[in-house]
Amino acid sequence: MMEIKSKLLNDAAWKDLAAKNKVKDNGLQKALEKLKRAGDDKYDEQEKALDEITKVIAALKKDKAVIAASAASKYLVQMQADAESAARDVTKSRSEHEKSQKAKADTEKKAAQAAQVDDEDDDELTPELLTTKLKPLLKMVAKGETMHALVAKSGKQVKVLLSRKPIPPARRKVLSDELGGGSTKFYPGVCALEGGAMTFALKAEVAGMSKLVKLALLEQTGLRLNKIKCRGEDGDDHDDDETERPIIAATSRADEQAQAGPATVSRMPPAASAAGTAQAAKPPLGTAATFAPGGSAGAAPLSADLAGDDLMPQLPAVDMPDEDIAAEIMDKQLKILDSWKSALKIFFTTMTSSADAEAKPNYQNAMISYVTDKLIGEMVKRAPGMSEINALAKAMEGEYKRAAAASASATLRDFVNQQERAVDSAGRAIVGQRNAFIAAVRTRRVAAGIDERGQPAGSAKGGKGGGKGGHVEVNPPQLEAWSMMRMNLMDMLDAVNKVYADSTAEKLMKVLSEGWIAQGTTYAGMGQRVPAVIIIRLNPDRSLRNAHIEGSGGQKLAEELLKEFPEGVDVFGFNTRRRVVHYADNGWPQTTLELDANNRDLSRGALIEGDTGGLYKYVMSHRLPPTKELTGD
Repeated sequence: MMEIKSKLLNDAAWKDLAAKNKVKDNGLQKALEKLKRAGDDKYDEQEKALDEITKVIAALKKDKAVIAASAASKYLVQMQADAESAARDVTKSRSEHEKSQKAKADTEKKAAQAAQVDDEDDDELTPELLTTKLKPLLKMVAKGETMHALVAKSGKQVKVLLSRKPIPPARRKVLSDELGGGSTKFYPGVCALEGGAMTFALKAEVAGMSKLVKLALLEQTGLRLNKIKCRGEDGDDHDDDETERPIIAATSRADEQAQAGPATVSRMPPAASAAGTAQAAKPPLGTAATFAPGGSAGAAPLSADLAGDDLMPQLPAVDMPDEDIAAEIMDKQLKILDSWKSALKIFFTTMTSSADAEAKPNYQNAMISYVTDKLIGEMVKRAPGMSEINALAKAMEGEYKRAAAASASATLRDFVNQQERAVDSAGRAIVGQRNAFIAAVRTRRVAAGIDERGQPAGSAKGGKGGGKGGHVEVNPPQLEAWSMMRMNLMDMLDAVNKVYADSTAEKLMKVLSEGWIAQGTTYAGMGQRVPAVIIIRLNPDRSLRNAHIEGSGGQKLAEELLKEFPEGVDVFGFNTRRRVVHYADNGWPQTTLELDANNRDLSRGALIEGDTGGLYKYVMSHRLPPTKELTGD
């Protein structure tokens, strides 16, 4: 809710002031009354009233009686500033309210879905309870939840029912009907995940029951459950499947993706033929990437064999062996650094005429921070929870920062060369520790008794120990550590992939250009220089006319940006200072809005600036489209 607290936006106060100064009201009092009547949560009414107030004040300030009465004139200037500030607050409050409502709707939707599952006991007694409605409950068990269970047995035939609530006796009829209506025994209990096995704890003797339950669940749901155990009054009964695999073996690729559950259970990669085929086309596990260092603007890529786009679609991380994930993280990080070097080269070439121009310390610091926080930051941020990569992350960040801090050059030419040396140092750190990182990942996997496919190592008859043809025992404590490592690896690869996706030539060129404009200046006459700015010009109907980069090297930047973004440059989306100029029908500017890099309104409230509040509200709610009409100084 948005409560407008300004004392000036008050109809009674304005009425008294107008009467004292003999000012004829032109509709301002009526607009103020509308604002007072608008509810705190009526954003449309508030915005409409504030917009009307701003327009009426703008007209009223030109009145001769107002100009003659200084008290009234000052009051209106202050009231207009409050109205514009309130309009921005209303826009912000509306946005927050909409986000809150959306979050509330999402929460209610999730609650309704949960209630639908909770209320399955109120459903009709239909066979779907044993098929389509059983499948999601089995997946919940695989993720660690406990369900009430009822197993029905007639001869060698078994049917299974699960529920989040205690199962009423009336449900037994559904099971009995599905078994043919003959003599049926019922085994109540619970179903939970214990020691990697889906365990049915039943109030009965359970000898031979596990295999029957496993077969019944396959017939009822189509899900192959890899490890089933029944525990009853006569002890435990296993399904004789000693291989520790994901609890639910997917019957399709889509199911496999949907069934990702606990790390030690279903986030192990399946030994699918598709995975094997794709992996066969990749280098052997642990193969080192080549590295070609270079210290000039035309340096070769860090990893020559990895330059350019991937020729083969990457498998999802869940399908990849541990060492392949580790290698992919290293190779993608090298590609990210390659992209930064390429962007630097393009930027240097573009700004040749400004190569010896001043590259201010704040520009250098901003670009160094972008590399450390964004391009290599995702790996560094995740390193503390993962000992296998700690050394690599520290070495990579340390080498880059050391090389980047080695020189605080005043020219763009020297800064670009120094940045390339820093990137090369970070690249050498990656290549130097790449194999050690992969070896550490392999060691953790082997210690847990996990093979390259992510499955517990198999055994050969008659063999003991870990030698050829022997048996490798799964080590539970090490298995947990391996599971955590694997989750961290997958999360890290996902983060690095996102950074890689944002490291295109266009996006990095935009980053370098933003930084250059933000630290730049332009000549304003009389020996004065003012901060560089992107001027965005709007037609009378507020459509975008053109844009101009007013700052050192602006024309060169404009030309390169148009090459990188042929469909148009999103100048309004630049994190720099921008000046939005709205022209009137007579060709003269009617409103001039100044925005900083964080979209804060820098307008001073001067009369010459026009209705900045209304223009701010428009550009922030509608944004502005990209433009192909871009020039520069």
